Amino acid sequence: MNQLAKALLLAAGGVLAYSLVKKYSIPSLPDYYHGKTAIVTGGASGIGKAIVEKLVGLGAKVLAVDYNEQALAQLQEEIPSIKILPIDLVSDEAPQKILDKACNIFDSVDMLFNNAGIIVLGPFWEMSTSQIERLIAVNLVAQIRMTHTFLPYFLDKHSGVIAYTGSLSAHVYSPSHSVYTGTKGGLNNFVAALRRELPNNSGVQLTIIHPNVTATNLSDEQLFNMIKNFISLESSEEVALAFLIGIARREKEVFVRIRDEAYKWAERLAPEYVDNQFSKLLAIDPTRHLRLAPVDKTNTD
Repeated sequence: MNQLAKALLLAAGGVLAYSLVKKYSIPSLPDYYHGKTAIVTGGASGIGKAIVEKLVGLGAKVLAVDYNEQALAQLQEEIPSIKILPIDLVSDEAPQKILDKACNIFDSVDMLFNNAGIIVLGPFWEMSTSQIERLIAVNLVAQIRMTHTFLPYFLDKHSGVIAYTGSLSAHVYSPSHSVYTGTKGGLNNFVAALRRELPNNSGVQLTIIHPNVTATNLSDEQLFNMIKNFISLESSEEVALAFLIGIARREKEVFVRIRDEAYKWAERLAPEYVDNQFSKLLAIDPTRHLRLAPVDKTNTD
C-alpha cells in the first residue's frame, strides 16, 4: 500500500471515529436554547428559515432578517411569535439597525446567525461585474461588517454566539461557482483568525458550519438533475439541526455528515482525485468550458 493510500485510510478512520463519538453525545437542545434570543439573517428561506423554525420549536425568541419583505411576512404568518426586519445587509446602516432593533425587542441578544448568502452558478468568465461584486458584498463583506458591529456588544456582555453559514466549498474547491467558493473560503479564514484573536475568557463563541450541496442552492434544473445522480443532497432541515447541535457542543466547525469532512481531507491529501470527480460531475469538455449558463440564486442559505 503506497503512502497516499495509507494517509487517506488514516484520515478517514480518524474522521469516522471522531464523528461517531460526536453522534452519540448530543446535548439537550431544549435546555440550551429555551429562552435564548437570536437573530437569523437570510431567515425567510432555505437554511435560514429552517434555523428559525427549529429555534422557535426549542423555545427561543427570534428576529428574522431578510431583504425579501414578502417572504418575511409569509414567515411571520406561519410563525406568529417571531419578529421580522426586512433590510438589505449590504446597506451601510444595516448592522447597527439590526442590533438596535433586536435590543429594543429583546432587551438583550444572545446569538447572531450570519446566514444570509447568494450564489451565481456558471463559468466565471461569463459572470457580470455586478454579479461578482454582489456575491462578495453579501457573502463576505456583510458578514464581516455584521461581526464588527455585534462583537463589541457580545464582548461587553462577556457572552454571545456568532454563528456563520459557510460552505463545504471553502474546503473542496468547486468549479462553476468560483467566486462563491472564494467568498466562503474567505469567510472561513476570517472566522478562524478572529477566533484566535479573541481572549480565551472573552465568553464569545464563533461557530461556522460547512454544508454540502443543498436543494436550496440549486435553481438550475439541469444542474440539480446532474448532481443528484452523484450525491445525496442535504436538506435545509438537516443542516439547521446539525448547526444547532454543533453550537450547543461549542464546536468551532460543523460538518453536516461524516462524508463532508472526508471530502475536506480528500481535497487536502488527494487533490488530483477530486479534480477527476469534478470533471465527471460537471461534464467539463476538453476546453474546460462548463456546459452551464450563469444562473443567479439570490438567497440560498
